[in-house]
Amino acid sequence: MIANFMLLMLMVLPRISFADDIACITKNGKVIKNISLDINGDDIQDSLKLIKNINKKCVVKRAFTPWANKEEKHDVTLNDSVILISIKNNIHIIYDDETPSILSTSTINEISTISGSDIPKEYSDLKAAKGDIIIIPTESGIDSYLLWNGKEYQTSFPNEEP
Repeated sequence: MIANFMLLMLMVLPRISFADDIACITKNGKVIKNISLDINGDDIQDSLKLIKNINKKCVVKRAFTPWANKEEKHDVTLNDSVILISIKNNIHIIYDDETPSILSTSTINEISTISGSDIPKEYSDLKAAKGDIIIIPTESGIDSYLLWNGKEYQTSFPNEEP
């Protein structure tokens, strides 16, 4: 019986700590934008929250930084802005660890989405999207894109002038 209890605790504790991560972000930041989208193309609505001005450093157990190396990182200290993407029973924390962060600009407040089926032909690298694509506006006027390719988040920066 004790072994079963310990096994149950090992399964539950990671979920509790991740819930604490989300609570730290939402409690200490300001939700700037809520968007409904279908990021993974399963015809079920997902949600995106842009959260800025996190006024307390939140250390989260896992987060994705697709601008740097597309990999999931662990024990990440967040202290500015993030994107939360809720897919079914999962929440993905997206952050940018560059300085300045693409998520900290004033133009990020205009974040939006485009259907994966509405991709212009000249943006062939966006064809990997399984669902909707997130448009990340930049101060230079050249939008960048964030998408889910079925395995990881990836970004795209078109070669164009504003």
